[in-house]
Amino acid sequence: MSQSSTPAASDAIYDASSLGRPRMFLLGLQHLFAMFGATVLVPVLTGLSVSATLLFAGLGTLLFHFLSRGKVPAFLGSSFAFIAGYAAIAPNGETELLPYACLGVACAGLLYPVLAALFRAFGAKRVMRFFPPVVTGPIVISIGLILASSAIANCQTNWLVAVIGVAVIVICNIWGRGMVKIVPILLGVVVSYAVAAVLGGLLAILLFTVLPTFLVGGVNRLLPLGRWGKVVLEAVLKVAIFLTYMVGISKMKEIHRVFEYHGAEHKTIACYEAGDPLTVENVRKYTRFHPRCGTSFLILVVIVSVFLYSVLPWSSTSLRVVFKLLLLPLVMGISYELLKWCGRSDNIATRIIRQPGIWVQHLTVFEPDDSMIEVAIAAITPVLPENPEEGKW
Repeated sequence: MSQSSTPAASDAIYDASSLGRPRMFLLGLQHLFAMFGATVLVPVLTGLSVSATLLFAGLGTLLFHFLSRGKVPAFLGSSFAFIAGYAAIAPNGETELLPYACLGVACAGLLYPVLAALFRAFGAKRVMRFFPPVVTGPIVISIGLILASSAIANCQTNWLVAVIGVAVIVICNIWGRGMVKIVPILLGVVVSYAVAAVLGGLLAILLFTVLPTFLVGGVNRLLPLGRWGKVVLEAVLKVAIFLTYMVGISKMKEIHRVFEYHGAEHKTIACYEAGDPLTVENVRKYTRFHPRCGTSFLILVVIVSVFLYSVLPWSSTSLRVVFKLLLLPLVMGISYELLKWCGRSDNIATRIIRQPGIWVQHLTVFEPDDSMIEVAIAAITPVLPENPEEGKW
């Protein structure tokens, strides 16, 4: 390799403050995103307290910036390097074995002042001769390989977003220039979140707005239906697609578990609204269905949209889709007001309006176990108003 192709030592930046505050902010933000996942995941995997980990990570970061005088925009979080040690001592996260693992981490931490003293006494170049890339590289690679199973498990929730995130990081790191090359992880996070948001909103629009309209338009070309025939067919298709989607996601293991927590939330709220103390025994006896559920709101949106969209013209399928999107805020506003009315009042009209939502909740609200009820109680208790009247709609 020619000498010109090798980065010169003078190109290295030893004081990030020389880049200016905006670039330092971006570098610090990138490091926060890169480290925060590990800061939360490591205590979760090892059974340690997440709150204590975040507290001492923050204190350590403040101390680091004080000692380094703000030259390095870094966040000091948990290290995956100790996962293997924890797994060897407490493979299943046994609480009684965690102190022994923590003692090992503390002993490893004592090496930091030892190395600092060596750097101080002999200089960085002499010490780093014993830690060349051929030594440190395999260690970093082994840490990544140990965590590969966790990474794959996370990617399985949405392979498309995961692949896009990795691709953005690799492309920016190899072919990027300037700040793009310096903050590839931050760009990967931003692009992944943007793609996920677009896909989530786009999927909902395609499934529940565009697809029924184009299906009815296609059927109408083959078999003229008339105005109200098209309205009825579109309504049937919209409800069928919505129910099929709900049934499909409820079969997913993780979503099914979320729906069990959903049931715990409903039971806890029902117990509170009945005036009973929030205990597992009291919460367990209440119904898992609730008139103000988000599922009820969704089915109300579908039903209200059927009535409002019935007045739209059928002269152009594409134009009808545009009109639907423009009316969507009005549809959601009316649905929300109906949901509030059903929550405040109990009469024959409100019972009729909320009944479809109760039926659909059989697909999105499942019976929880006691541990889920405990979580729901712990989550709801801190936000309960002192005056119960203030919590009413």
